[in-house]
Amino acid sequence: MFGYRKRLARDLDRWHERGWVERDHARAILDEVDESGLGLGLAPILAILAAVLLSFAAISFVAANWQDMSKLARLMLLFLALWGSYGLAWQLNERKMTFFSDAAVLLGLGIFGASIMLIAQMYHMEGNPPDAVLIWAAGAALAALLLGSKSALALAIILFTLWSGWESALTQEWHLVFLPVWVGLVLLAQRLDWRPALHLLMAAIIVWLFVQIINLRIDNAFEIITAVGLAVMATAYLAEAWIDRATGFAHAFFCYGMIIAFIGVLGWQLEDETSLGKLVLLATLTLGAILAAIFYGWRRGDNAVLWLGYGGFSIELLTLYFKTLGTLLDTSLFFLIAGLIVSGLAYFAWKLRQTQAGEAGGDI
Repeated sequence: MFGYRKRLARDLDRWHERGWVERDHARAILDEVDESGLGLGLAPILAILAAVLLSFAAISFVAANWQDMSKLARLMLLFLALWGSYGLAWQLNERKMTFFSDAAVLLGLGIFGASIMLIAQMYHMEGNPPDAVLIWAAGAALAALLLGSKSALALAIILFTLWSGWESALTQEWHLVFLPVWVGLVLLAQRLDWRPALHLLMAAIIVWLFVQIINLRIDNAFEIITAVGLAVMATAYLAEAWIDRATGFAHAFFCYGMIIAFIGVLGWQLEDETSLGKLVLLATLTLGAILAAIFYGWRRGDNAVLWLGYGGFSIELLTLYFKTLGTLLDTSLFFLIAGLIVSGLAYFAWKLRQTQAGEAGGDI
């Protein structure tokens, strides 16, 4: 957050005047803050959201099946976009723009998923549909391992959870294969030393468990799940002080309550009898709540809430994508325009922070 960086710069300036901190050390501390992302403020948030939007633009573009383009042309377009994204990630990483580099990796993985769809579409491949998601998830996990990308790990967690839920929905059986995969993702998160991923993994196991419960065909399951989530949130909020004294996990309980409530609302949207008007209302409320959570996480400097918000944002867009298959070209255009706008806002926010940071740290 810029506010944190600005306060730190003032403190370091004062400590330097008192002889407590050397000038070179103060500058190194500020550089470390900048590279870690704590000083970037709104820019990395917008960059990740832009990558998600552009990824969905690519996916919906492929699914629209434009007959005016040859198979080779569409394949080459996605191939160039894929490697262009990774080339951009490398360039941004060289310029020490870590969060933007991570967003470019995420965009590349989104295009990788679109490429899987295109190849299956072109050659009329049949088989088990969740296998495509499994390949996509494996690619994201490999990128996280090789590139140390946190956004790739977040995407891998989301995709493996989607794969398991889809398999379970098709077979109407408990999908126990997910459990060793989940353990492997926990080990990968520890290797990357990324604590917010543990919250995402807890969210994933909650989603997996509720999918198994839903498969038991309990009446009003989504209403019950939403009510449970809201109850957990209310308890964590009202009894925050007591819970923190007892466990120190009030904030985590609140986040998990949000996840449970989100699962319930998501289930309503995916029901066959959901009307278009109800879908639009639920999606609008859900996206508004997710963006509010992202803003809340940014203001508090809470990376766990931020990444849970990113995950919810991606899943909600994926839900809208599946529920609006009849208007894919319009959907693709919407995601593309929104992604480009958010990309521009991210760049503007970064330039503004660069200017302000220079003013704040100029005396050191």
